[in-house]
Amino acid sequence: AVTLTATSASLDKEMPKAKYYKALAEKARGKGDEEEALKYYRMASDELTAKTAQDARAVSGQFFRYTDEVHQLASKLQRIARAHYQRRVDAVVNIQKVFRSYMVQHEAKVKRWRLAAGQTVIARWYRRHLAKMEWARIMIQALGRGWLGRRAAVQWAMELRAIKKIQSQMRARMAVHVVQRRRDLYWDSVTIQQNWRGYMVRLARYRLVKEAHVLLTGA
Repeated sequence: AVTLTATSASLDKEMPKAKYYKALAEKARGKGDEEEALKYYRMASDELTAKTAQDARAVSGQFFRYTDEVHQLASKLQRIARAHYQRRVDAVVNIQKVFRSYMVQHEAKVKRWRLAAGQTVIARWYRRHLAKMEWARIMIQALGRGWLGRRAAVQWAMELRAIKKIQSQMRARMAVHVVQRRRDLYWDSVTIQQNWRGYMVRLARYRLVKEAHVLLTGA
């Protein structure tokens, strides 16, 4: 079995792409672009893994030595990947938090809107109901007042007719009484005149008889 010792110099010589990706990753990290650095570190890791697997298949018994430098690089990749993953988790949590807050506010707005809309509909219906009740009350009052007015008019007409009838009867009775009184006075006066005339005639006849007797007797 042949043992392959992979040092940093041999890695740089045998895998230039991994070295190039590493340089790009360090450059991006120096600029503060963690996403870009993580991408290049991942590409460098894939290149190292692919090269190690290819060498292992090509040479039987050869293997890649896990050195301190590789460990440091892998730890760095893990830290970057974990930081990237944590940022993604934090972003997801923040998005969920914002979305839940939005949903709660939206539900509250919808609830208030529905409550206000329901109150508006109920108030509109109740105002129409009150208007109908007011119209019905006015109509009932108008009908009641009309009926009372007609009844009062009929009663007043009946009373007026009764008053006129009583007045006519009283006037008729008074007229009959006056006529009867005048008739009685007339006949009373006629009787008095007859009696007076009879008395005067009898008195005159008595005087004539007396004078004739005096003349005839000479006394």
